[in-house]
Amino acid sequence: MSSNALSGTVSKVPFIVTPTAASSTDFIHFLKYKFYEKGFIIVREEYRLINPEVSEKLCVTLDYIPPYLQEAMTREGETENTNLPAVTSTDLIGTCYVFIVAQQNCHAKLLSFVTELYQSNEFTQLYRDASRTDEDGSQKRNKDSGASAPASRSSGLTLFVNRTAAGAQQAVMLLFPNMASDNIPNAVQSREYIQATLKNALLPALTELANNKPAEPIEWLANYLLERKYNAPQSS
Repeated sequence: MSSNALSGTVSKVPFIVTPTAASSTDFIHFLKYKFYEKGFIIVREEYRLINPEVSEKLCVTLDYIPPYLQEAMTREGETENTNLPAVTSTDLIGTCYVFIVAQQNCHAKLLSFVTELYQSNEFTQLYRDASRTDEDGSQKRNKDSGASAPASRSSGLTLFVNRTAAGAQQAVMLLFPNMASDNIPNAVQSREYIQATLKNALLPALTELANNKPAEPIEWLANYLLERKYNAPQSS
């Protein structure tokens, strides 16, 4: 793994495998190996049933950029990498395999990562095997239930990453509301934050400790801090 994967400002981005390959263990293991090889940190992973509403938000709503902003971004050279073929909202409906990965400048690197994967012969072969297995399983289920086989819904694309960094950040909140979507600060910012938090928590506590003079000062201080739960999330 890259030694500087968590140096600088780190962001988190969703990476979704569509239902056509999500159930393939070999395919998922291949992706995990590639993440490791490229220095991505897997923050979370799970099977997730994505309904049409969530799929529409992921593929369309979150990445929407008003025309006037598109023109401004083009003039300033800030356009996102949109060279990747687009996964449609229909492709995502069903049981997907969702990764949340992190790295410095994660969104741009993940788009490049996906581009490389689509050009890989090993990836192509594994995807063909996975999609063939998925198709055979669907045909067997339809035969057992007596249902007619539906038309193929897949566009042949199996990896989804939001096309904009802003959309990716919102997608983290959409998929995992309790996961902080903010960028992870660098070492200096982390140290400053910890020092400020400790100062705000400890100064009042030490003042109270001096006034109360308990028999067990360390235990009293620990209980004092736990009871107040500084910066704890408010319960809804």
